Amino acid sequence: MLLTKKKSLCIEDSVIKREVTDEGICLVKINLRYPEIVCGKKDCLQLFARDFYKSLAESFEKYAANELLKKAKAAYSADPNSFNAFSALMKYEITRLDEKFLSVVTDISVCDGINPPSIERKTQVWERSFGTKCKAHYFMPKKELLKVLSDVLGKDGLKRLDPELFVLRDGKMEFFLREEGKYRAVTLPLQKNG
Repeated sequence: MLLTKKKSLCIEDSVIKREVTDEGICLVKINLRYPEIVCGKKDCLQLFARDFYKSLAESFEKYAANELLKKAKAAYSADPNSFNAFSALMKYEITRLDEKFLSVVTDISVCDGINPPSIERKTQVWERSFGTKCKAHYFMPKKELLKVLSDVLGKDGLKRLDPELFVLRDGKMEFFLREEGKYRAVTLPLQKNG
């Protein structure tokens, strides 16, 4: 559990963990960890951020228990002897929590039991004063940000980068570039408001 003193806020670790079975056979393993934001009624994170992660986890659990389960049943029917259970995983990291910001990176992955998991990364930087998500240009003017990222990544890398896929970490902005099914971190110094 993480706490901040300025406003009563703590982040608790919530977990949804279960196995979806059919006739005693485990077809899908679900293991979802997400941050549960516990704050007072007057805290601005109450409006937008508090239920965001729970909703994300519940939606992913529903997908796993329905759509992923259908795929797992088909794979099991096709070859029960070599079947490995499918999995749905979610994990998170708090990259910054202080009186100004809450910054979170969440990895969501699905695995068919044979191939490496496919991973989707999501990030949120919440401004605590208003309870809203920050865009990257809040910390650096958009043109300057694109120029710096272009200098670091080149034009091809910049085309593949989602400039809103970022977190705050130790006085830096960390962007994530997807390469070959994984994410590479690109770090820039934090210039404003941080």
